[in-house]
Amino acid sequence: MEELAHRDSRFSWLESAGEILDMFPMGIMIVSEDERILYINSSALEILGCKSRGELVGTTCLDRLCPDKHGDCPMLMGVETKHSGEKWVTRPDGSRVCILKNVFRANIVSSCLRLEVFQDITSRRIAEDALTKKKELLDGIASSALDAIIVMNAKGEVVVWNRSAREMFGYTKQEAQGQDLHDLVAPPEFKPLIEDGMQEFRKKGSGPAVGKVVELVAVRKNGSRFPVELSLASYPNRGGYWAVATVRDITERKAAQDELERRKNELEELNRRLVENQEELLQAKKMASIGKLAAGIAHEINNPMGYIKSNLITLGDYLDKFRTLIEKYREVISYVSPTCGAETEKMLEDLGKAESEEDMDFIFEDSRSLVAESVEGSSRVQKIVMDLKAFSHLGMSEVQETSIDACIEAAADMVRPVMPENCRLDLSLAAAHKLRCRPAKIKQALYNVLVNAAEAVGENGTITVSSKNDTDCIVVEVSDDGTGIPDEHIANIFDPFFTTKEVGTGMGLGLYTTYRIVKDHGGEITVTSKPEHGTTVRIVLPLKDASDLEE
Repeated sequence: MEELAHRDSRFSWLESAGEILDMFPMGIMIVSEDERILYINSSALEILGCKSRGELVGTTCLDRLCPDKHGDCPMLMGVETKHSGEKWVTRPDGSRVCILKNVFRANIVSSCLRLEVFQDITSRRIAEDALTKKKELLDGIASSALDAIIVMNAKGEVVVWNRSAREMFGYTKQEAQGQDLHDLVAPPEFKPLIEDGMQEFRKKGSGPAVGKVVELVAVRKNGSRFPVELSLASYPNRGGYWAVATVRDITERKAAQDELERRKNELEELNRRLVENQEELLQAKKMASIGKLAAGIAHEINNPMGYIKSNLITLGDYLDKFRTLIEKYREVISYVSPTCGAETEKMLEDLGKAESEEDMDFIFEDSRSLVAESVEGSSRVQKIVMDLKAFSHLGMSEVQETSIDACIEAAADMVRPVMPENCRLDLSLAAAHKLRCRPAKIKQALYNVLVNAAEAVGENGTITVSSKNDTDCIVVEVSDDGTGIPDEHIANIFDPFFTTKEVGTGMGLGLYTTYRIVKDHGGEITVTSKPEHGTTVRIVLPLKDASDLEE
């Protein structure tokens, strides 16, 4: 410094100024117009890794600090009055240091000098470079992720918005950043719940969805909604809590799940139908066997019952004729008795005594009653045989288009003779549409229901029959105010041979036959009943093509 001041009196002031500059913690260097270092303080020597000022003072700045930048160093004199920037410098020991320089140009004592003030920012620069690399790595990972990755600050504003988020929601990174995340992607009706959750999130970094994987509905930029799977985590940052959201579009997965559920339901339905069909097949086989047995029994019973009934009727006629003859004999005896001899009179007395002892009048009356009861019993047996025949031939009947009301009236006509004397049968018929069916079987089904109703109401009951059209079907209801059916019997009333009647008064085939006829016509039959308050039988027959009945 002394040598420099001695050679050039213009820089003599540096001797006194250098003592002051040497106290600064930052590196300070003064460079002349010809790029020679005039002064460097102790802090600069330490930063540049030099042991003494002699190593640098008097040397060219470019030679020592920018050996590879001859002629194009942005810090050269004349480029600009003031400049700042970062630069990596190689120390004498080969190590490198990053310095932040602030360069000033000034005219001092008729000389144009450059003042360089710099500090070592190597550690900061290395940390920033590492941070930059990490950020680039994270940006690369986020950009390549198939899921949308979104970072939200404590205010709920978007900080990070990756490529998948842009493709998923339709907003560019510039459109999304700084915007309220929930305003962008959440349905409006969920805003109150979200705001409640955000209050907890701002205080504690927790919430209903934090730390969990949940399925939600999101909204795209175009307003369309779609299902998403949200994974949300929080972390403290800048005095608050930030959130990292991983969002996955599960539209295809939900569609696949729905399709799987649909197919599962279809399989369950097919399995249910298979079980039903199997049960129906087994039942059909059982019924076919029972039907064959019933047909055989009916055939075997019908023939002898025919001549038994015929013989009983003939016997009744014979008894009438025999009684008529006896009455004639009595008239003759009463006529000849006064005029006959003692011997004949004795014989007539013995005959009258024998008749009195045998109580022939009672025998005549009781025989007639016995014959009548036997005829009635044989008629009942024949009715049972007819039911057995109907049971074993349910599929037989000609298919034709007919009025259900006409079938109801015909069944009512058949049942009136067997109804109690004071029982009422009211018809309210309004089924205008005709039904393609087997009329004989429909009449039989209705007759069976009416007979059951008549037996339930007793002497002073009322039976009401109604019919109506209902969209694509005809509904027939038969209601009575009779004794009703106990709850424990409702489930069994359509079973074959199930009956609550006394032994000998019914076989339990009537309602089963009705059930099969209705089912064969594609219909439904249900029974509702309350003990002591009556029963209602509801029959629904579809108004559809009955081509399946042609079999």
